[in-house]
Amino acid sequence: MSLAARMQPSQYRPAPSLRGRTLGESRSRVFTAFTLILLLITSVVFPLPLPVAAEEQPPYHLLLLNSYHQGFRWTDDVTAAVISTMARVPRKVELHVEYMDEKRFHSDQLLAALERLFSLKYREMRPDIIITSDDDALNFVKRHHAELFPSVPVVFCGVNDVQSALTVPKRFFTGLVETLDIRDNISLAIRLFPQTRQIVIVSDGTPTGVGTRQMARESEADFPGMEFVYLDGEQLSTRELLERLKGLRQGSVVIAPAWYRDRDGRVFDNTAIYPMIAEASPVPVMATSSANLGLGLLGGKVNSGAIQGQHAAELALRILSGQAVAADIPVETASHNRYMFDSRQLTRFGIDEQRLPAGSIVLHRPFSFYQAYRQLVWSVIAAFCLFTVMIIALLVTNRRLRDARGSLARSEENLRITIRSIGDAVITTDTSGRITGMNPVAEKLTGWMFPEAGGRSLGEVLRLVNAVSRETCPDPVSSVLASGDTTALETDTILISRSGAEYRVADSGAPIRTNEGEIIGIVLVFRDITDEYLREEQQAQSRKLEAIGQLAGGVAHDFNNMLGGIIGNAEMLALKLGSGHPLQKHVSTILTASENAAGLTQRLLIFSRKGNVVIAPMDLHHAIGNALTLLEHSLDKGITIRRELNAAPSTIKGDPVQMVNSIINLCVNAGHAMPEGGVLTISTENVELSEAYCRDSSFPIEPGCFVRIGIRDTGEGIPQDLLPRIFEPFFTTKGVGKGTGLGLAAVYGTIREHHGCICVQSEKGVGTVFNLCLPVNDVSPACSAEEGEASGTAQHGCILIVDDEEQVRTVAADILESLGYRVLQATDGREGVEIFAARGGDIDLVLLDMVMPRMGGLACFREIRAIDPHARVLVTSGFARENSLEELQAAGIMGFLQKPYRRADLARMVAQAMCR
Repeated sequence: MSLAARMQPSQYRPAPSLRGRTLGESRSRVFTAFTLILLLITSVVFPLPLPVAAEEQPPYHLLLLNSYHQGFRWTDDVTAAVISTMARVPRKVELHVEYMDEKRFHSDQLLAALERLFSLKYREMRPDIIITSDDDALNFVKRHHAELFPSVPVVFCGVNDVQSALTVPKRFFTGLVETLDIRDNISLAIRLFPQTRQIVIVSDGTPTGVGTRQMARESEADFPGMEFVYLDGEQLSTRELLERLKGLRQGSVVIAPAWYRDRDGRVFDNTAIYPMIAEASPVPVMATSSANLGLGLLGGKVNSGAIQGQHAAELALRILSGQAVAADIPVETASHNRYMFDSRQLTRFGIDEQRLPAGSIVLHRPFSFYQAYRQLVWSVIAAFCLFTVMIIALLVTNRRLRDARGSLARSEENLRITIRSIGDAVITTDTSGRITGMNPVAEKLTGWMFPEAGGRSLGEVLRLVNAVSRETCPDPVSSVLASGDTTALETDTILISRSGAEYRVADSGAPIRTNEGEIIGIVLVFRDITDEYLREEQQAQSRKLEAIGQLAGGVAHDFNNMLGGIIGNAEMLALKLGSGHPLQKHVSTILTASENAAGLTQRLLIFSRKGNVVIAPMDLHHAIGNALTLLEHSLDKGITIRRELNAAPSTIKGDPVQMVNSIINLCVNAGHAMPEGGVLTISTENVELSEAYCRDSSFPIEPGCFVRIGIRDTGEGIPQDLLPRIFEPFFTTKGVGKGTGLGLAAVYGTIREHHGCICVQSEKGVGTVFNLCLPVNDVSPACSAEEGEASGTAQHGCILIVDDEEQVRTVAADILESLGYRVLQATDGREGVEIFAARGGDIDLVLLDMVMPRMGGLACFREIRAIDPHARVLVTSGFARENSLEELQAAGIMGFLQKPYRRADLARMVAQAMCR
C-alpha cells in the first residue's frame, strides 16, 4: 500500500480572511510552509515502512544440502545467496541447511550415517523442495531420493560432473552445471600476458580437480605452440607442488582450479592452501572460483557460489510458486561465470583495468566512502538541499518582516544612516551643542564611545586646540549657527583625545535642516591628517638636507682643489729644500694642517652622502673609527663612548660612505635616547650564521662567517609596541621638526644592500642594542702607499692632465715631471679632447678631473674613448656627482684618485696605470 493510501486525510476549515497584511498572517504562512517542508523531508529521508500482509499461508520448507562444510567460502556464498533470494518472496520460507563435510571427511560410513540421520530427521517433516550444492550432495540425493525424499523436487547447482548432471531423473531433478571455462581462462592469460609460453594447471583428485584437468587437456589443440604442464594432486604432495611452483620462470601462467587433497591424503581448506600457492609462485596465478579471490590469486573468468546459489533459488521459487515443474526445466549447462579480479594483484603485475574484458568486476579496491554509502550520501545531499530551500524561504520571509518593522522607524534612522555613510569621523549635535550621534571613526579619534558621550556638550568630548599657540579653538557649533552655512576649522588644528593622544585634523561643520529649512542640529565631519602633515614636513626636511648636501659637496670640491695646490706645492718645496734644511719643519706643519683639513672635508662628504660610492673590500674597524671621530665632537659630553672591537677578520665588501653614515645614524639616535648622559658601547665580533638561521631570517642572507656590530646605549628604551615599526620610512616618535623618520630606514636599506641583516632589542628604562651582521670578505682592503714613487726610479711616458684648476694642474705637472714623465696640460674637457685628438698617439695616460666647465669629466672620457677605445684614463676629483663615477668604473678607467692627494699617491696610481 502506498504512503498516501495509508494516511487518513485531515479535515481543514478555512480560516476567516483578514483585512490587510498583518504580522500574524505572515507568521501563520511561515509556520504552514515550515510544516509542509518538514513533512516532505521526513517522507523522503525517513519513509514509513509498508504494512506487512497477514500470513495466511503456511511457510515453505526448503532443505539446502551442501556437499562441503560451513566456513568454506564457496559453500557460505551459496547459502547466503539462497537465503537472500528467498527473503524477497511474500510467503515465508523456512530454511533447513545441512552440511555433508565431504572435503574434510570422505567415507562410506559417513554417507551411511547421513542417510540414517536424514531418515530420522525428515521422516515427519518432508521438505517442499531440495537445493543441493556441488557433486557429492547431488549424488547422495540421487541415490536416496526415493526412500528419503519421495516426489520432492530437487534443484542442484555447483556440479562439475556434466554427465552426472545430465543423467538425473528428469521428473524430479533439474538445475545448473558449474562450468569452469578453462579454455576462456587460458585465452585471458595469453591476452593479459602476451609473453606467455607455458600454461601450468594445478588440480587435485576431487571431482572439481579431475573435471578441470580434463577440460584443459581438451583445450590444448586450440593453443598450438603453447606448452601445458599439469601439477596433479594425485601424483604430488603439497610440498612438491610448492617447490615446482617456485621454479617457474617468466613466460608461465598458473591456473589453479582445485587443490584440496594431495597424494598423501592431506586435506586443505582454500583459505589455507591458496595463499601458499600464490606466495610460492613468482608468476600470476589465475582463479576459476570467486571463493579464492582475495587469497593472492589474480582472478579470471570465475564461477561464483553467489551466482550458482541465486540461480538455483530462483529455479526453486518457480517450482514452489507453481509456475513450472522440474520436468519442464532443462538442466542448464551454459556458463554463468563472470570475469572477476583482485585489484591488489592487478597492481602487483602492472595490469591496467582498461585491458580487462568488458563488464569485469574488480574486488578489493581501496575503500571509497562514496561507493560504500552512495545511497546515504545522496539522501544527505537531498536533505541538505531541501533544508537549504527551507532556510532561504525563511530568510526571505524574515527579510520581509524586518523591512516591515523598519518602515515604522525609518524617519528616526535617516540621520543615523547619513552619519554611518560617511567614511570620515562624524559627530552630530542638537542646536544647544549636545551630542546626538557619533560614528565609529569619531569614537576612535575622540576616545569616547557614543553611549557614554551621548547628551554631553560638544566641547567636553571634542577638544580642539591651535597647534602653535595651544589655545582652545572656538566652539564650531556657535560658528555654524551664527553663519547658518558650512564652516571650516582654522588651519593648524589639533584634536586631543580622551587618552591624551593628539591628532592633526581638518574638519568642517554644517547645519542639519528640516524640509522646511529649520536648523535642528549640527553635523561635524573631520578626518585625521596627521600622517599627511608629517609626510609634508618630512619631505620639506629631506629637501633641506638635500640642499645642504649639495652645498657641502660643492664647498668640499672647491676646498679640495685648494688643498691639492697647497699639499702639492708643499711637497715639491720639501723635495727642493732637502731633508736637512731648517725650513723642513715648517713644510711638515703645512702638510699636517692640510691633511687635517682634507680629512674634515672628507667627513663632510660622508655626512652629506655626496662622497664617491665605491663597493670594495673595506675594514669595518676603520669605518667605525671615522664615524666616532666625527661623533666625539657632536654627541653630548655626558655620554661615554666605549669601543670593544674584537672581530678578526673585520673586512667586508661595501661602501665606506654608506657604512659610516649608518653607524652615525644609529649612534646619533642612541645619543638622543640618553638626554641625561650615559654609556654608548660599540662592539664587533665574528659570528657564524647557520643555514637554519638564514632560512628563517627575513633578510636575503647566506650562511657563513659574519661580522656583528653591536651599538648599545643605556637610554630610555623603545616601547615594545613600536619596535615592529621603527624601520618604516617616515615613522618617528620625535616631535615635529625634530626628525624625519628616514635615518633607520636608510640604515635598514644599507644593510640589505650589503647582504646583511639587522635586529634590535630594547627594554624600557634599560636601553637599546642594534646588532648589524655583515658577511666577511676574504680579500684584504687595499693599503694606501705611504711613500715612494712606485719603484723609486724615474718613469717614462707622456701624460695629459685635464683640470680646470690651474694650481692643481700646475703642481700635478711639476710632480709628474720630477718623476720623469712628459706632461701636456688642458684647462677643461673640450681642450683635453682636442689635444688628445691631435696627439693621441704620443699620450700614454690621461689624468682627468671630474668637475670642469664647458665639458665635464664624464663627457670628456666618452669623447676620448670614442677616439681611442683603449685609451688609459685615471680619474681624480674632490666630489663626483650622482652615478658618474660608477659609470666610469664600469667603462674601464685605470683608477680613481681622491683630491687632495699626496705626491706618493699620485706617483703610485700613475705607475700602476702605466703598467696595465
